[in-house]
Amino acid sequence: MKTYLNRILAGLFAAALPTFALAEDAGVPAGFVEVSDNVTSDNLRLHTVQRKEFSDGGRHEVVLYPGIVQLNTKFTSHAGFGAQYVYHLHENFALQAMGQYFWHNQQVGFVGDLNTRAQLTPEAATALTLQWAATGGFEVAPIYGKFSFYEGAIGHFSIVLSGGAGVGGTRIQLQDNPEPTFGDTGMKFVGQVGAGFRVRLNENLLVRLEFRDLVYTAKVDRINGCSAADLDAINRGSGSVTGSCKEEKFSGSDANAQKTIAGELVKQPSSDVLNNLGVYGGVSYTF
Repeated sequence: MKTYLNRILAGLFAAALPTFALAEDAGVPAGFVEVSDNVTSDNLRLHTVQRKEFSDGGRHEVVLYPGIVQLNTKFTSHAGFGAQYVYHLHENFALQAMGQYFWHNQQVGFVGDLNTRAQLTPEAATALTLQWAATGGFEVAPIYGKFSFYEGAIGHFSIVLSGGAGVGGTRIQLQDNPEPTFGDTGMKFVGQVGAGFRVRLNENLLVRLEFRDLVYTAKVDRINGCSAADLDAINRGSGSVTGSCKEEKFSGSDANAQKTIAGELVKQPSSDVLNNLGVYGGVSYTF
């Protein structure tokens, strides 16, 4: 009886061996249906998480901003251009240095109208304009991804956040008619924060759209290097001025009027903290 049972078990085991072997060779459990054999719709394809096609770590990036436009134009308006160098220390962290120049920087027409109609003007420091700025700082890219457009082409993007500090050159508008005239108010501390999008077109070429806020200290106690005492001596036509006073910068047919206005502005020194929020559109090249 025992021998008979052993023979039955041996026969069953021998019959099952081919089934186990087929399942092992296929690499899937017996009865499993592969999805790829039955999926016919593009909407049901499986997508996998892939590594970034192009890495930023260790690369250099040169950015040109041909268009910078101020958005918060309450008392002043600015428009200009800039350039930036970025070194990507890691995939999501970089150091940056940036310079920008505002070819248009002056008071808005509202300030002139207010002065003409109601003899009211904002404090000198409140209407200070920024001619240029040079800053250094950092940039992080906490979020990145990809999107599909135009017949399946893939675009890669990242959200960038930046911060930095530096210096900037400021001036104040003395007159607006017939042509605006300005007085230099020296260099001021500038802080910068920003956020935006960085879209990669290919391995080397990218486009950027960012919003940056330049925050700068504004204090008006000298114009063209001249203090209140200097300007008082100049306007009276007697007395000496300090070596820092550049009287020759008050130029043109209305130079005397400029000196008088400047003297009134610095007679009661004013200070403020201003911010210049702008939109920055640019292109960059990485290598």
